[in-house]
Amino acid sequence: MMTLGIIDDRNQARKSFARKLNLEIKELDANWEVIDIEPFVDKSDYIQWILENSISSLIIDERLYEEETNCGNNISYSGHQLVEFLRTHFKDLPLYIVTNVAISDDIKKIYNQFNLILGKREFDDKLKDYLNLIIMSGNKFFNSYQKELERLSILSDKIVYGKATNEEILEAKALQTSLVIPHTTEKNVEREDWLNNFNILAENLNGLSDDIAKFLDNK
Repeated sequence: MMTLGIIDDRNQARKSFARKLNLEIKELDANWEVIDIEPFVDKSDYIQWILENSISSLIIDERLYEEETNCGNNISYSGHQLVEFLRTHFKDLPLYIVTNVAISDDIKKIYNQFNLILGKREFDDKLKDYLNLIIMSGNKFFNSYQKELERLSILSDKIVYGKATNEEILEAKALQTSLVIPHTTEKNVEREDWLNNFNILAENLNGLSDDIAKFLDNK
């Protein structure tokens, strides 16, 4: 099951929004669920959260610093700054901002890093249309990821057994460079098993990186 994530510092508004989207998704009969979180103090914590929850699309509020978190922490960054950070780790993850505030010059400067920026009223007025768009982009992202991961697995086996061509080794290196690992290909797996599988995959990719580097050094 794929997941739509919501990040907003306003606890009540966020949970109400998540419930609303979950009900709409059930009507669409999509294999999705919605989860919501308050902002993390450290932006790097989002990476593991995305990995663990198979986030395939993400809705972020622009003003993440309006309310103190449940842990009593104050957030020092805005939604568009979080998008900038996430893009350095997840190049193709669909990222949406739904907000009541006007689009600032800072947002306009990085507009191409968003999939879409929507006003809250606009989103509510055309909820089904925009939700379908968000789900479609998430499905495309997830399916593309799976295909790249499967291809990398095939290339890895060829490299390990010395059967890869020069072109295949370079292709593997390119895939490894561009491919982040925000999902498991198993649809129903316990969190602990998923993390074990992820760690094994990460170790294999690190080994692949060493093999590619050695090969290129000898060219």
